[in-house]
Amino acid sequence: MPIIELQPFPLIKRKPSFGETRRGLLSMGTKVGKRDIRLGFKTIVVFPGDNIQEAINSLKRVGQGRVLLKNGTHKPTYIIILSSNIYIEGENAGSTIIDFNSTSNQIQVVGSDAYSTGTISITNGTLTVTGVGTTFTSAMIGRNILLRGVWYPILAVGSTTSLTIGLPFAGKTLSGATFVLATIINDVKVVNMTVKGSTLANIKFLYGNETFLQDTDAQTGATTAL
Repeated sequence: MPIIELQPFPLIKRKPSFGETRRGLLSMGTKVGKRDIRLGFKTIVVFPGDNIQEAINSLKRVGQGRVLLKNGTHKPTYIIILSSNIYIEGENAGSTIIDFNSTSNQIQVVGSDAYSTGTISITNGTLTVTGVGTTFTSAMIGRNILLRGVWYPILAVGSTTSLTIGLPFAGKTLSGATFVLATIINDVKVVNMTVKGSTLANIKFLYGNETFLQDTDAQTGATTAL
C-alpha cells in the first residue's frame, strides 16, 4: 500500500479551532498535539511493507514532520536514518514493531562532519576556543563544538588554532582538553514502538541535541553517545 500523506488541517472555509483540527486529524488515525499544529507538521502514515526511509526523506525536503508507523511488524532491509526536526512514532508502543531481522541495520540519529584532532582550552565566560594541534577551517562555521557536555555554535574561525563560539562558555575553564565538533542532529524523537533484530545497537544516537527516546523498547539496548 502506498504511503499516505495527511495534510495538517481539514479543508474548511473558516479557520478551525484547535479542537476541530485535532478531531479532524484523529479521525484519520493520526495522533497529534498542540506543538504539531502550531508548527504545521506534516504527518506521513506508513503501513507494514511501506518504505520508512522514503517517508523520512519526503519530510526532510520540507524541513520537518512526523512518520506515523501503523501497528504491525515493519521489516526494513536498510538503515533508517533520521534527520533534524523529524519524529518517528508508533501507533501503539506494544503493537508497533520494527524488526531488522538479524541484520546490521538500525535506526540512526547521527550527526556528521565530526572533528576531534588536537586539544582545546577556553576560559569560563569567554567566546574564544584556543586549539593545540588543531586545524580549524572556515568550513566549520555553523557546526557545533561540545564543551563540558553542552553544544556551542561555532560563529567564526580566526585561524587553524582559534575559533569563536556564539555563546559565552558557561562551564568550568578547560585547558588541554579533548573535544569534538560536528554538524549536529536537532529535535528528533523516537516514540511508541518496539525495535529489535539488529546485530548492532537497535538505535544509535551520536552528535545530537534535543534527541528523545520515549515509550520505546529497544530490545538489545540503544546506544546513546554525545
